[in-house]
Amino acid sequence: MAVAGLPDLLIAGRNARTIADVQANFNRASLELTTGRQSDVVKATGGDPIKLYAVERDLALVAGRQSSISAAVSRAGVMQSALERIQGAASQIGVSLAAAVEAKDIRAAELRASGAREAFTDVVTTLNVRFGERSLFAGAAVDGPAMAPAEDILAEISARVAGAADGAAAIAAVDAYFLTDPTGFAATGYVGSTADAPSTELEDGFRVNFAARADQAEIVEVLRTLALAITGAEGAFAGATIGERLDVLGAAATSGLSAVEGVVLLRGQVGLAEERLEEVETRLSAETVFLERAKNALIARDQFEAATEFNALETQLSLVFEMTSRLSSLTLANFLR
Repeated sequence: MAVAGLPDLLIAGRNARTIADVQANFNRASLELTTGRQSDVVKATGGDPIKLYAVERDLALVAGRQSSISAAVSRAGVMQSALERIQGAASQIGVSLAAAVEAKDIRAAELRASGAREAFTDVVTTLNVRFGERSLFAGAAVDGPAMAPAEDILAEISARVAGAADGAAAIAAVDAYFLTDPTGFAATGYVGSTADAPSTELEDGFRVNFAARADQAEIVEVLRTLALAITGAEGAFAGATIGERLDVLGAAATSGLSAVEGVVLLRGQVGLAEERLEEVETRLSAETVFLERAKNALIARDQFEAATEFNALETQLSLVFEMTSRLSSLTLANFLR
């Protein structure tokens, strides 16, 4: 029985190998037709794939740089939007408030400064903005917030100005918190790092750092402006007569005009860095196209030849399957009919 079945086993094995070979070639031809590239890179490069490997290495390096630059462009865009929002908050305490103070109209001044508390909270929230897992205004402390909660900062300012005997003392208390007292804003308001965030490499050995910090003078001036407006509008200090409150609101208006100018300059700096990043991003995209073309030139598959081979192998595979099917159905009974 075993000897009698040996020819059948040999035929079956030969058929299986034929099917496997044809199917492997068919799959290869299908891949080459789809990608337009030869699957055997050694053969395609004449047995010397070193140039191909060099191009692929360069492509990988460019892809890594593109990823880094694209992320930096996105971060700069988010930061630019945040600074625009901060600028808007400072703008509401400016010309209109100065006009009301100049006219000694406390009601109009209160109205102009009435949104200062909400604006302060909004600015603090904006300064805590993140891009992915990265905090944007916290300097090198990219994994944590830049600012303490707005209500905690305002509570400390309120405690400092509560005993002020006049407007000048109230202004001095606010200034001390933001500008001179080491136990003030630098310790309890800003909770990020005093070191800058990591810079972004533009070219080999050349880097750019566009990240603003929440403790920069331009941003602190916005917070100081809003704190002065809150203090003057709410009159929460001991010597808060109408005249003294107008003095505080006048200081807020002057500070507001200066703060807007500062944020505009800061936005300009970020914008310049953003422009340079976009230029590098465009250049890297062009470099990728060039390298892809160089790679295709090394391993490209002629599409007409690939289609011809694919069709031939498709026909051959169909014939092999059909022949195998017919052979498997042959029996002595079928033969004698």
